[in-house]
This record gives sequence, structure tokens and C-alpha cells, in this order.
Amino acid sequence: MEIYDVLHAEHRQLLENLEELVDAEGAHRRQLLEMVADEMSAHGAAEDQVLYDRLATNAHMHALILEAKQEHHVVGLLLTELLALDVDDERFAGKVKILRELIDAHIEGEEEDMFEEARRLTGLAAESLAGEYLNAREHVAELTPLARLAAVDRKNEQKQPAVRPADEARL
Repeated sequence: MEIYDVLHAEHRQLLENLEELVDAEGAHRRQLLEMVADEMSAHGAAEDQVLYDRLATNAHMHALILEAKQEHHVVGLLLTELLALDVDDERFAGKVKILRELIDAHIEGEEEDMFEEARRLTGLAAESLAGEYLNAREHVAELTPLARLAAVDRKNEQKQPAVRPADEARL
């Protein structure tokens, strides 16, 4: 099994869990939120570590990876906000719907653009990366979801390219 197959299966499960979260109520909603936050943060951290960092070295993939890492960052922000909210808060369902839309668009971009481009352009051993990804996922699972989200944010912020003077003029 290739890493892309493993990620595709996880993506489908995450989307199902988000759909269920939108309609859940009370204690079940809190339980589902914690499970979704745990799964998403573990998935994102392992995906960044095993796949994104390797793909980012390819010039054709660099922009796709930067965008995907920013999407992971925004997902982390939304998850952090949701975990801080009471599940009966009137803003909760709207934030979950926005999270679902963001995740759906992120997955579509990954599976239709990034994965296909990665298969075409890189010489990654996709089968061996599946095992490495699952091992990384187990390792990051030892951290709490918020600790994972913070670690991914710190790592991504350190790797952002510096703004060049020519870019500053356009900002």
C-alpha cells in the first residue's frame, strides 16, 4: 500500500467524522470534537514530517506544499478555537462547518493536484513512506492535540521563506 492510499483512507474517515460532528449534540459532540482534533492533529503532523518536507525540495511542488502547510495552520487555529468553546455555544456549528469546508478543499487539492504531481515528478518510494508515515503518526500520538498543533505551527513558521525586498514592495 502506498502512502497516498493511507492518506486517502484517513481523509475519508476525517470527513465522515466532521459530518457527524456537525449534527452531534451535548456530551457526544464534545467527545467527537476531541476525537476529530486528535485525529487531525496527528494526521497533519505526520503528513508534514513524512511527506510535505520531502516534496518541498522539488521546485514544482514547493508552492503546493507551502499552501498545504498554511491550510494545516488554519485548521489548527480552528481546532484550537473549537476546543476552547462550549459545544452548545451558538458559534460552534458554524465553526465546524467552516472547518469541514476547509478540510474538504484541502483534501481535494492534495488528492487531485499534489498527490498526482508527486507521483509524476518525484522518485519517492511511496510504499515505504506508508510505513514511515504510520510510525510517525504513532509517535506524534503521544502528544496532546494542542501540543501537536503548536509543534506543527512552530515548525512551519521556522521554514517560511524570508520576504525579499522586491516582495515587500508588493505587500
